[in-house]
Parts: sequence; C-alpha cells; structure tokens
Amino acid sequence: MAFSACTDSVVKSGYWFFGRDFNWPVSKIPSELFTHLYAGFAKVDDDGTVSTVLEQYSDQFRTFTDTVRVRCPQVKTLLSISGEGSPISPVVADTEKRQTFIRTSIELAWDLGFDGLDLGWLYPSNDDQKDQLSHFLNEWRSAVDKEVKKTLQNFTKTKPLLLTAAVFYHSVNNTFNYPIQAINEKLDWINVLAIDFYTPKSDSSPEETGPYKYKNGILNPKSFSGFFAPANTAKIDPVAYRDVQKEVELWRGIYETVYDSNYIAVYWHEINGEKWIDYDDALCIFGRVRGARTRNLGGYFAWHLATDDDN
Repeated sequence: MAFSACTDSVVKSGYWFFGRDFNWPVSKIPSELFTHLYAGFAKVDDDGTVSTVLEQYSDQFRTFTDTVRVRCPQVKTLLSISGEGSPISPVVADTEKRQTFIRTSIELAWDLGFDGLDLGWLYPSNDDQKDQLSHFLNEWRSAVDKEVKKTLQNFTKTKPLLLTAAVFYHSVNNTFNYPIQAINEKLDWINVLAIDFYTPKSDSSPEETGPYKYKNGILNPKSFSGFFAPANTAKIDPVAYRDVQKEVELWRGIYETVYDSNYIAVYWHEINGEKWIDYDDALCIFGRVRGARTRNLGGYFAWHLATDDDN
C-alpha cells in the first residue's frame, strides 16, 4: 500500500505560490504527503477587495483543488491572501474596508472551491495594529459562521471555512505584536515563520536564537512549525533547493556541507573561502518535525513546494 499522509490527524501542510520563476505545474505537487495545501497569493486592493493576483493565474487558482485531489481526494485546500506588498495594514484599520475584505475573501474561497482562507499579514508592529487585527479576526470568524447558518436555512449542509494565518517570529528581534487570545479563539491554527535565528552579536547563543524559543503564548498546539525549500546565499539571494543539490554535486571537494544540531540548520560553504548557502535538507527537516512533535505543536508546513527537487 502506498504511503499517504492526507488523512493524518497531524496537520502536514505546504504552500504553493503562483507566478514564481521556479514554479512547477500544480499536478506535480505530491498531495498524498499532505493534509492541507495552500495556494498563494490572492491580492488585496486598496478598497479591501480580495481577488486573484493576475488574470493568467485565475484558471490555476480555480482548478487548484480539483488538481491536487487527483492524488489525494481527502486533502484540504486554503487560499492564502496577501503576501508581501499588499496593503493589509490600512485595510484592517478601516472598518468599511475590513468588511469588504471579509465579504470578498469568503465569496472568493467559495467560488474557487477552497476549504479555507489564510491571512498573510506578517508584521503588525504596534499596539494599534494588534487591536485592529483582533477586531478583524473576530469579525472574520463571525462572518464565516453566519455563512454556514445561511446554508443550513437553505437545507444544505456546508462546513465552515478554515481560517488560518501566517505569522512571523524572531527570538531576538521580536517587535511584532499579535493578539494571542483572538488567535486562539478565532483561528483554526497559525503557521509560524520562525526564520533568521542568528544575529551577528557577541552575546548570541542557541538558547537565545533557537527556532523553538517562543514567548508571549504563541507556541501551543494550534501553532505549526515550518521548514523552507528556498535557500539563501551569503548575499541573501533565494535559490531553489533543487539548484542547491546540483551545485553540491558540481563543486564536491571545494565546498562542504555542515549540519548544526544546535540550530537544527544545514549550510554549504566554501572550504577555503567565504561563500556559503544555507538551506533545509532531509536531515534538517527531520529535526524540525521531531522538535515540533515533542513540543506538542499541531503540525508543520513547507514554504514553498515549487522549489523542491523531484525526490
């Protein structure tokens, strides 16, 4: 019997971005390895309207759910909204725009056949934005619940949309404020982007900068830890994981691979030079998943799938 994770009680999810240079066809996603898959990103207009990013990707968004369910009929799909560059802050701060966002996001998810919605506002940075996000999450959940009640009145039974969010965490530069109570009560879970653990300071240590050093109640069974298919070079340029593997083979003997168990990180560096690339390989991912499970997290996610290799 072939292995399948799509019915597992632990959430195993992955993000798929449209429009990136290293995109694969959606049909290549090994959906049998996941319980939930994200398609990103829907955009947010200045008036709060949520829509698909570009016209040339609209058909791929519309067929995303049907395509990934060919390999795993039980997999759930979510539409991820925003990403970097979308005007989330002014929309969430304005009551009218907030209602437009909520209404159009729900309509778009139903129209495209998704099972849920994901908010990609990574950097709320002050108390005002924290309060605004709390109001937004309460209103978003309330609107989703009302939609379900409408379907019951029409003698149809529809499950409520899943609501999740991608949030940013850095154990040293932790200046991002999240409304923890609203997150716990109104979202099904959050995906914690805990990256860039090391800062070049003399007092940095694994205890201060490790990937599981969370504060303020953000680490709980509704929090999911991530691993990342894109790699970074010394110039912080993104590199696809499959391209890293080609370089490792090409420059074997000139570069060496190092696994740092303190940081659960792997990097590839020039033996007699200063060039390096950090990335997540199979051993690193194993360590991240084990760490997530021993800390009672609800699951884990990959960011993002289109940069992986064929293995």
